[in-house]
Amino acid sequence: MNDKVTCYAPASVGNLSVGFDLLGLAIEPIDGSYFGDRVTICAAEKGAQALQLSFDGQYASALPSDPAENVVTRSLDLFRTQLGISSLTRLSIQLTKSLPIGSGLGSSASSIVAALAAINRWFGDPLDKRGLLELMSKVESSISGEKHFDNIAPSYLGGLVLCDSLDAPPQFLSWPDSWQIIVAYQNTQVKTKDARSVLPDSYPRNVLVKQAASLARFVHGLNSGDLELAARNIVDLVAEPYREQLLPGFEQAKRHVLHHGGLAAGISGSGPTMFAIVDNAEKANELAYWLKENYAGDGFVKLCKADRTGARQLTGVELEVH
Repeated sequence: MNDKVTCYAPASVGNLSVGFDLLGLAIEPIDGSYFGDRVTICAAEKGAQALQLSFDGQYASALPSDPAENVVTRSLDLFRTQLGISSLTRLSIQLTKSLPIGSGLGSSASSIVAALAAINRWFGDPLDKRGLLELMSKVESSISGEKHFDNIAPSYLGGLVLCDSLDAPPQFLSWPDSWQIIVAYQNTQVKTKDARSVLPDSYPRNVLVKQAASLARFVHGLNSGDLELAARNIVDLVAEPYREQLLPGFEQAKRHVLHHGGLAAGISGSGPTMFAIVDNAEKANELAYWLKENYAGDGFVKLCKADRTGARQLTGVELEVH
């Protein structure tokens, strides 16, 4: 057991348009700053209750006031059940909430991943990666209503990950070093459950065939180095046509991005964040500025690259910088 453990989990872009509930990309800002949540565990002071849960960070005020509803508590409870830990020594757990809730940036996934990574490390790493992923997905499904890995898997494992279940190992796809990704967040909230409620219960066969073909071409393009083919097939016929109504200004912003040098653009997760992929630094900066002025409003825009590390324990200087 450690004296103190702090784990960080990055933000992620779920779906990436072409892989609904299948694909996710972990991201980190180009400037090297942190962009995700972290959880710190240490022993509580004598006389304290069994679990002291505290919050800080820019978006801490948006968290539920009831500790039982918080993902950290849910994560700890599931972990204890899984491991058969009936009694609990006094613990102090702090969640630093740096991602906005309901943003489409894998906010809940980041908290869950950071929490379970820290909890597992605190108790001596009794669970392997597969076991942790399964627990993470269970906590996530208790929030969204369905089990999916498009934010959990990349936030935990890093990079671009294809994962629909744990019946097969997560597949790591190559992400071009030349591709930068812009995320533009409107200062509003779209709950995953609400975003799912606008989707139809069934789709025409030709839509599903076209979407499957796009996903196949996207993966083939990445694997073969045909990046133009890969980018051209970052399309969403499943969710975007129904969800764009939830994102004011999205259609205009996407059109502008694609007409001014963007390779692709779409809704990040359930929104309201949109993403744009660019392979030119000058164009990326120009589009980031335009999106801040014309889409994000009082939200934010970040110029990012793939986070290839995923969740990690922070120590020493890393903690000072965070």
